[in-house]
Amino acid sequence: MQELENWIYKTLVDENEFLSTSFFEKKIAIYYTPLANSFLATIINGSGLPAGYKVSSGEFQYNHIIRQVAAVTKQESAVWFYYTVLDNSVGQLNSVWECNYDHCLDYPLEKFEREPAEEGGVSYLGLLSKNKSWLLLHSYEPCESFEISFHGAETIAKNLENSLAKSN
Repeated sequence: MQELENWIYKTLVDENEFLSTSFFEKKIAIYYTPLANSFLATIINGSGLPAGYKVSSGEFQYNHIIRQVAAVTKQESAVWFYYTVLDNSVGQLNSVWECNYDHCLDYPLEKFEREPAEEGGVSYLGLLSKNKSWLLLHSYEPCESFEISFHGAETIAKNLENSLAKSN
C-alpha cells in the first residue's frame, strides 16, 4: 500500500494540494449534480440530478457503476482511497484500503458524511487500479457539486461509457 500512497502523492496531487487527473489519457463523466447547500438540502429540494442511466428494478444505481467498472477492467485489483483538502489549502490522504467487488460497494461513500474535509474543503474518493492504469474519482465540493468520473486508457473508458449507455 505504501507504494500506492506514494504514487498518489507524487502523481495525482498537484502543487495546490488538489487531485489532478491529467496523468490519464481519457476522462468520462459518469455523474454530476450541482448541490443546493448540502447533500440533504439538495435531496429535500429535489434539485439533485438523477443518474443518466437506468438499472434493473431493485438494483442500487451506485453499485451498478462499480460492477460495470469491474466488468470492463476484468476485475482488476484495485484500492479505494480517501483524500481531503483542509480549508482548500492542505491535502491529506486519510485512508487506503483494498477493494472487494463482491460486497459493500457503496460503503466507501460514507466517507463523505463521516469524515468530511475540515473547514469546507474538497473531498475525493478514488477507486484506483493497483497498476495505476485507471481511476474512478468521486469529487465533492461542499455546497457546490458532486461528480463521479472515470479516468484511464481510451479503450477502457469507451467500454465503460458504452456499458453504461446500454443500461438506458
